[in-house]
Amino acid sequence: MGLGPSGGGSSSGSSDSNDDDDGRTDGDITEYGDSGGSKEDEDDSGGGAAAVAGATGAAASSAGGGAAGAAGVGGAGAAGGSGGSGSGSSGSENGEDEEAEDEKEGDDSESDDTECEEPEDGESEETEGDSDSDSFEDQENDQENDEEYDEDEEDTEEDEEEDEKEKEASIVVHTDPWDNTGWGMEPVLKHLQYTFGDRLEISYELAPVRTFDDPLHQAEKWRENAETHRIPTNEDVWKEEPPTSTKLSSRAFNAAKKQDEQLARNYLRRLRLAAQVKGRNIENRELLLDLAADVGLNKRRLAEDWDAVTLERTPEATEMPVMKVEIDNIPRTWKGRVEYERALAAFLGHTMEPEPVLQPLTKFVEEHGPVATEEVMEVFDLSRETATKKLRSSAEIRAVEFNCGTFWETV
Repeated sequence: MGLGPSGGGSSSGSSDSNDDDDGRTDGDITEYGDSGGSKEDEDDSGGGAAAVAGATGAAASSAGGGAAGAAGVGGAGAAGGSGGSGSGSSGSENGEDEEAEDEKEGDDSESDDTECEEPEDGESEETEGDSDSDSFEDQENDQENDEEYDEDEEDTEEDEEEDEKEKEASIVVHTDPWDNTGWGMEPVLKHLQYTFGDRLEISYELAPVRTFDDPLHQAEKWRENAETHRIPTNEDVWKEEPPTSTKLSSRAFNAAKKQDEQLARNYLRRLRLAAQVKGRNIENRELLLDLAADVGLNKRRLAEDWDAVTLERTPEATEMPVMKVEIDNIPRTWKGRVEYERALAAFLGHTMEPEPVLQPLTKFVEEHGPVATEEVMEVFDLSRETATKKLRSSAEIRAVEFNCGTFWETV
């Protein structure tokens, strides 16, 4: 579903070059590396619109359908040959060897009257028969072993193919708790995850530490971003208790990743809710430890891992978020905000087939809550009126009001 018209970035001067890019509301999808042609450019541009037109509705979670691209593979074989060898013999220069041979044959003929043991009747035949039988059985055993080996090879190949199908693409999101464009991308990333299921792996990595020198400028950018991504945002923190950098929250998130990847992901969302929805300055060690305990992280271990975290810093401007995407082993980079339809077109331009995860609304809210109405609208492809009606009609879901908007959580 579309998320409305794009908002413009702020033009006011600020020494915070790192977060100026946070104001971009519809970042370009750019690629890096040599992909071997212009096909990838077509995937992410106008050509992708045609794929979206036929697949966007079917790929939504509420529909359970999908569309797919296809690709062919080829192979080559080789054959080898073998050669033989021969041997020769030479005779004597005179006839002495021939005479000696004749004499030997004569001696042998004179001893014909001596008794010799002959095999009993049938003995040689039985022995020969046994030999043939053993040889035949060995051939059968070899054949069975070959068949079993071939079956094992086939099973291994099938397992490898199945593993490849399970994870055909990945998105690594480089972000931090104060990334407002990244906050607005959460519904889109959830929608992609529910569209492709286990075939798509989404993970989060910390972006370099940023500093903030102009709080009022940050407040203005957050307000502009919210007009585009529509996710409730509270910019009051920049007016009342502005942070000076992302140092402490970044350290806390990286320490959380040492414990558990999924809990760290839940922790990142909790930090964003505290900073960008409730308007709190989370750059406080004790507050960060308390919020970690809220999502199930071990507070004491987080404190122990705190000082062991190494943080990256960069003086260069960083557009947030930066997403390293890989589809069918072809890497690319997405920067800033990317609409669901454009991302979907990139996936459908390859061999990715939608495998929608039909998750009940209550389970979705329980897993990610509190969630904004806009997140339900995006993931389930619903209008605001329909989404609100479904949320309010559930006895297991209740509304949670914040200064910037309405969220939902399970009772």
